[in-house]
Amino acid sequence: MKQQSSQSYETKPRLEAIKNHNIFFTRLTGLIKQVKNLKSDQQIQCKDIEQYITQETEVTALIKKLESYREENQHFFEAEKFNLYKLFSHMTGKNLINGLLLSLLANALNFLGIFILDEITLYLKDFNEGQQQQLDISLMLVAIMINYFLKSIVQTQYQWQGNKWHAKCKTSIQYLVYQKSLRLKIYSNQNASKPNNNNNDSQFGTEKNPDINNILTVDVETLLQLYNGLIETISSIVSIIVIVLLIYYKIGSAIKNGLYILIGAFVFNMIVGLLVGIAVELMYKIKDERATLTKDVIEGIKSIKYLSWEYIFLQKINSIRNREYKNLIFLKVLDGILTIFWQSLKVILLYTFLKGYLDQGNNLKDSNIFTIIALFGSLTYPLGIILHTIEQIAQSRVSYNRIKVFLNQPEIEEQTVQSNIEESLQNIAIHLQQVSFSWPSKSGSQSDSENLNFSQPNKNIKIYQSDQKTDDKICSKNEIKNYLFTLKIENLIIQKGSLNYVVGEIGSGKTALLLSILNEMDCQYTPKTDSLGSLISQDCQLRQIKDVSLSKKSQGKIILNGKIGYVAQNHWLQSQTIRENILFGELYNQEWYEVCLKICQLETDLEQFEGGDLKMVSGDGSNLSGGQRQRISLCRAIYQNKDVYLFDDIFSSLDIHVAHKIHQNIIEYLIKQYQKTVILVISHYSLLKNTIQDKNIIYINHGQLIQDQRIIQDYIQSCSQNFDNSEVNEQKPPHDLNQNLNDDKINKPNDPNTINLQKDLKNMEQQIEENEEQREKGEIKFITWKAYIQSIGIIFVILFLLFELLPSACSIFTDFWLRNQVSKDQNGSLSFHFIDQYFNSFESEFLFLTLLSICFAAIGGILYIIVSLLSSLRMFRKLNNSIMFSHMTFFDCNPIGRIMKRLSDDINIIDSELPMFIQIFLDEFSYTLGYPIAIIIQNPWLILFVLIAMIIAYFVQKFYREASREIKRLSAVDSGRLLTHITESSRGLMLIRSFKKERYMVLSYLQKLSKSINSFLLSESLQVWMNIRLFTICCAVQSFVVCSVIVIIVAKISIDYNIVALSLTYSILFINNFADCMLFFCISEQNFVSVERVRQYFDNTQENLESAKWNNHQVSDQNSNLSEQELQENNTIIFKSVYVSYDSLSNSNNSEKNQQESIHYALKNVSFTIKKGEKIAFCGRTGSGKTSILNVLFGMYPIQKGRIFINNKDINDLTLKDLRNQMSIIPQFGFLYNATLRDNLDPLNTISVSRVQDLVQQSHLNLTKHEKIQVQIDNNQFKSQPKSEGQQQSISENDLSFQIEEGGKNLSNGQKQMINFLRIVLRDSEIICLDEATSNMDPNTDAILHQKLFEFAKEKTLIVITHRLENIEKYDRVFVLDQGIIVESGHASQLKKIQGGFFYNQYLQQN
Repeated sequence: MKQQSSQSYETKPRLEAIKNHNIFFTRLTGLIKQVKNLKSDQQIQCKDIEQYITQETEVTALIKKLESYREENQHFFEAEKFNLYKLFSHMTGKNLINGLLLSLLANALNFLGIFILDEITLYLKDFNEGQQQQLDISLMLVAIMINYFLKSIVQTQYQWQGNKWHAKCKTSIQYLVYQKSLRLKIYSNQNASKPNNNNNDSQFGTEKNPDINNILTVDVETLLQLYNGLIETISSIVSIIVIVLLIYYKIGSAIKNGLYILIGAFVFNMIVGLLVGIAVELMYKIKDERATLTKDVIEGIKSIKYLSWEYIFLQKINSIRNREYKNLIFLKVLDGILTIFWQSLKVILLYTFLKGYLDQGNNLKDSNIFTIIALFGSLTYPLGIILHTIEQIAQSRVSYNRIKVFLNQPEIEEQTVQSNIEESLQNIAIHLQQVSFSWPSKSGSQSDSENLNFSQPNKNIKIYQSDQKTDDKICSKNEIKNYLFTLKIENLIIQKGSLNYVVGEIGSGKTALLLSILNEMDCQYTPKTDSLGSLISQDCQLRQIKDVSLSKKSQGKIILNGKIGYVAQNHWLQSQTIRENILFGELYNQEWYEVCLKICQLETDLEQFEGGDLKMVSGDGSNLSGGQRQRISLCRAIYQNKDVYLFDDIFSSLDIHVAHKIHQNIIEYLIKQYQKTVILVISHYSLLKNTIQDKNIIYINHGQLIQDQRIIQDYIQSCSQNFDNSEVNEQKPPHDLNQNLNDDKINKPNDPNTINLQKDLKNMEQQIEENEEQREKGEIKFITWKAYIQSIGIIFVILFLLFELLPSACSIFTDFWLRNQVSKDQNGSLSFHFIDQYFNSFESEFLFLTLLSICFAAIGGILYIIVSLLSSLRMFRKLNNSIMFSHMTFFDCNPIGRIMKRLSDDINIIDSELPMFIQIFLDEFSYTLGYPIAIIIQNPWLILFVLIAMIIAYFVQKFYREASREIKRLSAVDSGRLLTHITESSRGLMLIRSFKKERYMVLSYLQKLSKSINSFLLSESLQVWMNIRLFTICCAVQSFVVCSVIVIIVAKISIDYNIVALSLTYSILFINNFADCMLFFCISEQNFVSVERVRQYFDNTQENLESAKWNNHQVSDQNSNLSEQELQENNTIIFKSVYVSYDSLSNSNNSEKNQQESIHYALKNVSFTIKKGEKIAFCGRTGSGKTSILNVLFGMYPIQKGRIFINNKDINDLTLKDLRNQMSIIPQFGFLYNATLRDNLDPLNTISVSRVQDLVQQSHLNLTKHEKIQVQIDNNQFKSQPKSEGQQQSISENDLSFQIEEGGKNLSNGQKQMINFLRIVLRDSEIICLDEATSNMDPNTDAILHQKLFEFAKEKTLIVITHRLENIEKYDRVFVLDQGIIVESGHASQLKKIQGGFFYNQYLQQN
């Protein structure tokens, strides 16, 4: 693919960034004060923190640097050959090297301090109170104090380099991944099952491409560990080597045995690191699988609730999580083993070294035991941290490779589209010649397409097979079959300014034709054959084909003359206002905007919304009706003012009256007035009666374009036989609106591609802030701590805390005991007589203390494993349960990105990071607490200074934590917004590309990315602010100790030098531990924000499927009870004065009158009765309340007034499970998930395969293989040669093993609806409901489905919501709704006679 030129992405201007922070980060003090001064109802916002971001870490500057490097080195970054290492090194390499050098320098200063300590202790041994000795010791004490202050500065600068590395890494990866996602081919999962063997990155391939949500959350966060993991591993290894050499310098060859142990430890750690990498890679694959299913479930949650499948999919998600959990158990066990091993290694080495030293006949006092204590104290951190850093490297490697795989996926081949048109072809909008299109495949070979030709026979699409054999071979559930769909075109010409209709049965390839034009399918050149598969419907086209021939280089390409606007079957909207969705990045032109609203019949709908077109669209438009979503999508396309429009069944969700008006508007405005080119896929063939004469009809049958006009007319006529015109007179649709449009003079912006970024994004930002995610404020609340502790168990928490403190206590006790042994050699001190009396020798007593430490470490490690696993298991299950059983209003108000953030990133933190940081904090805390106590015990006069230092440290960390929590919460919300944008972009990828809106989406993304990176970086920068102050306090404590020693030496105060030496030793170790302790405490608290966010969803309003009286909002009166007569009648469903509103009734203090005036009711005083076995249809304009009937019937939303009865029982007296199990439904947008056809029909597999096949066969329905249903051959799994097209089997009722992809993307909308029909056959309920269930079907299929439906529902009650009237005569009664009120009811034959009535006009339009 030709490399795209680098683009400069600018974001909105902001406050000038600071060049850099000083060593004390004083600029951030202003932010801390700002947070502290916030009022109780205020929270920190993104705009408040921009002034604290440095120039080096600005997102805009980083993106410019990245794009500049890509432009200069394009050969490194071609599609499928993306060199991530080069770019990664360029963006972050300098900070990584600086960080490594600073880390090594900090270690060097630490060793210099130990060396100075060693010299001081040697001086103290031979101290004779001479002045020169006093001066030398005093100077060395001052030197050690200065040395550790410099070390503190170096260490904070090392951390700051890490923060900058994190910001650059996160910005680069998240930008690259998102930008790549906008250029990816859209694959079938089956087609992407194996990596391309020719790809250099194939070694990193997985069976499925990594999930983008996990890439941008789990993988990016894991990759950030590389800085700490790589540098700390190198630094720790260097530190261990230097410490071992220093110990060798002190005790000589006695180190030999301990050295063997140390080498063995590293080998063991490397082996464990490899195992960790393997386990993490497998676990991340399972995470992708869980994320895929979870997204399917959240997007289809309404259908799941309709079917009472919550427990089924709860179990399925938990099942995947259990597999993930098994890998987590393995990782935690390895982690626990390493924790025990490395914590024990310190005491084992100390015992081995000293025992070997004494075995050689040396005396303990000759070894300078205090230097050894200091060295082993310094050994604690590298030995403790290296187990985590090696794991971090292993995990980072896995995430790096997953990101690399993602960035090397194939992209859309833009050279397939030829837009530089020859002068002789200027009257042609689209020309396709000698091409075939198939769904993108990673592993499929080109020869498959090349071998296909147009002479192969076609098979008619079979929807109904009365002679189906019952003894067909049953396919294995795991069997993989070969289904290949190909759209073949010899010559297709679309004239400029023409109106083109595309017709055909479901799955025939209508949508595939549009996607082929959009370059979303693989295009192959096909040699010309004798057969005719082209469309030539006008004489002028026939002449032009004879006169014009394409050049050879144009063959096999998409010739496109003009810019495209596309409206898909599946409506894609963003979480923005309606206006922002329509503008889609364009300038706001009020006059043009209002005309677009008129064209799309949106004015009436907007008047019903509070705020009009400023109404926020939730999720994917779940708070709008299907028709409203479709018309907003259409309005967006028209507003863009494109040259060619591709409309894919845009009338499927519209009532016929509105459809006819919009259809006429398209003809009058787009075709006649502005000479736009329109290709319109339709399933409402009645629209063909009221159209222009000069039109093209493209008939597609089984992937073939049919040109024979007789065949086309016969097909349309056969589809039109369902229309009955006998009882109404032919009448043309009204043209009032069209007349207005012709009279209007519209001034469209000269540059339709101009992005009014500042205004549009400012409005977007304002709307998001008004509807932003709820954030906690202040301290982590007790209820959050309680939730986490309860997930573990209070007993385990207490034991875990106890045994995390005991090893350090034992270590400090051993230090004192060793000091006592030296003192005993000198003056016979017996201060440890209480333990010495039980042992006969130094070696046995030392061995006991060593084994005791190991025992404590082992118990602590086991408890760490238990605590980590229990919290992971229970927190996820409770979160998953809370989400699955949340009320529908929760899903209406929360975008999928916000929910997925908790289920991916927050859960990952609870799984991995939180337990690890808590453990490290407790380890550091135990030493931080022990060292000052030990110093005070030996030097009681220092207690005042230590207390003062502790008080100052308390206030420093308190101010930091207040700001840190708020910034961390803001960061989590910013990340949620980012994920929402990414998820929405993934769903609307084809539409974004069709409008060429990649730049606009990237700009929008960069705005959110900038906020996310700013809050993330600031959260880390505040840690540096705190650390430098804590280090300063530690140095002050050390200076108190140093000054005390100087006073003792100068004043010649008599004191045991061992006490002085041990005090100095502990002051050094205190500096190393105290800041780390506070840092890890604050990091742990930050990670607790994830627990806080997860716990928020524990409070969701829940649906209890097993409980009655679930509607607490219902207000009833005596008149709403059933009368005796009603009880005796054979009624199935009764609505009595039902009022329904989706508005929030949060203001309970308002009077009922005020509430009545402010509430918009979707249903108003609706009353009707349906008898058992009746067939009822509900009609009405889109947004009239039809779907609300089913919403309340199934208990999806509460009713505010009135009562509903099923079989003479108030539905509020039934449990939701009992209520929903009495009914079956085919919803307007059916739910499908990534599994086999059999699993989608019967998720629990409670019905035998043969029984499922029998029931499906009895329905006489057959899912025929065409359009998107295909599975590419995999040579590794399917060994036989591919069948020719004529031999390929259909996906019949016996093909229950057919794999349906994520969201059913490998099926047409009509096929999805047919699968939903099969579900109701299997459920076999007495009440059957359909919500626009045949809207995407052609008339023939619709007629056949209705025939089968009425046969199946012969003795059942049938409720159908429809705007299609072809089969309306079959229903016993029809209810017509308008603005939530039933305005007409009766049999269709009666309603057709009411001239001027709503149904009359509707029927008139369709016929």
